[in-house]
Amino acid sequence: MLSYIACNPKPKARLHASGMKLQAGSGAAPRARPKGRSRAGECSYLGPRSNGQLSAPAFALAKATKGVMGSAAEAEAAATHMSAKEATPARQCLGEMGWAQPPARIRTDNATAKGFVNNTIKPKRSKTFGRQLWWLKDREEQKHFEIAWEAGICNLADYPTKHHFSTHHKKVRPIYLYEEGRSPRTIKECEAILASLKPAKKAMSVTRNYKCLLAAAAA
Repeated sequence: MLSYIACNPKPKARLHASGMKLQAGSGAAPRARPKGRSRAGECSYLGPRSNGQLSAPAFALAKATKGVMGSAAEAEAAATHMSAKEATPARQCLGEMGWAQPPARIRTDNATAKGFVNNTIKPKRSKTFGRQLWWLKDREEQKHFEIAWEAGICNLADYPTKHHFSTHHKKVRPIYLYEEGRSPRTIKECEAILASLKPAKKAMSVTRNYKCLLAAAAA
């Protein structure tokens, strides 16, 4: 927190006119907190359903999970659960204001957590996941949420779950705060900034391979 404050002495945010569709990203850092707890993160914003335009975050979360997660997949599922809980009242409020909401898309960078919620994997060890996480399954079946996979390098919620050096804070600052001439207006521009970070090259190749596997399986 002190590193973030030191690197962002004069924070500004800019909101753009959009389709007012609630979207969010969730991420987790397993066992990053004392006593074996994990840190969950969320970044939600309002934008078009196509997810092309990027607006300032409407809500951000960086919070330790209550229990000890048995695996990275369970930690990611717990982070998605916390994101969905925060998005539920916001989604209802937007609907009452006249902005009809489709299933709110929540992105996670863990394919197992996505498969757990979507019922697209054969449950084995996921049977031991906390019972509260099964609430996500019910909510997705009720069309309240749509859980989707996205590579960690492209997941905006991955940033608040890790400790970063000041150089990293300065590089990603235009994404989360407004800087004239530098802040991206679209998700593609945002991904270009994230791809410029050193660890991104390997992550982007993994992303392409994963998408190729999905395309091959669909064919």
